[in-house]
Amino acid sequence: MGDLAKLIEALARGGFIVVLDEFQYFNRKPHAEFCSLLQASVDRLTADAAVVKGGLIVLGSIHTEMAALLEDRSAPLYNRITNAIELTHLEVGSVVEIVREQDAGTTSLPLDPF
Repeated sequence: MGDLAKLIEALARGGFIVVLDEFQYFNRKPHAEFCSLLQASVDRLTADAAVVKGGLIVLGSIHTEMAALLEDRSAPLYNRITNAIELTHLEVGSVVEIVREQDAGTTSLPLDPF
């Protein structure tokens, strides 16, 4: 886990944006130490923010667990969020419309679930 935190830090320093999806799973026992290791990397990146060209984005679908990882005062990553976007659920009809717009004319499959 320590190597992963260091790799994320190196990638961010190298100008890459690292995205960790379903980040809430790092709150589970087998991976719990990762947040403490990542904390050290995030702190070093923050200290060098003027020259760091990349960054780290964490995403998660379970709001309560994400809050526990990032907003709880006892969590290693507490107070280290620079920006947050909270998205609500999409309705099925909205998803169908998005897919239609993206795939207009590129598929032979019917996209009407109704």
